[in-house]
Amino acid sequence: MAPPDYSYSYSSVFDNDNIGVGHGRGRLRSPQGWSAKGKNIGEWMQIDGGEVQSIAGVVVQGRHDMDQRVTLFDVEISDDGQKWVEVECGRIFDGNSDRDTKVFAVFTSPVLGRFVRIYPLDWQGHMSMRAALLL
Repeated sequence: MAPPDYSYSYSSVFDNDNIGVGHGRGRLRSPQGWSAKGKNIGEWMQIDGGEVQSIAGVVVQGRHDMDQRVTLFDVEISDDGQKWVEVECGRIFDGNSDRDTKVFAVFTSPVLGRFVRIYPLDWQGHMSMRAALLL
């Protein structure tokens, strides 16, 4: 599921672009991708699924128009956007090795939540990605 742009939020956005514009376009298949302002562990992309539901994983892509991608990440989930729990005790998922291939990070068991945060742990070029939820 690739929710609308307004369902995405970010810890920071390169050039302070607004959500849905330039570096603030983290939706799967968007013409660019989300790019963090800096290159620091702790940056994140958040997707609001709209309601508490069963989430089976996430699907990620690199930045479409440049060789920038997240190669390793972990995931946290929340019912309310305030209290966060690491998925699978902080399991590290493999990310992308190119711009456009979809990488499916499937959880061992689906988890209940509304909000999902993807935390890049390693990247190539710059911390940039596109993502959606697997329901």
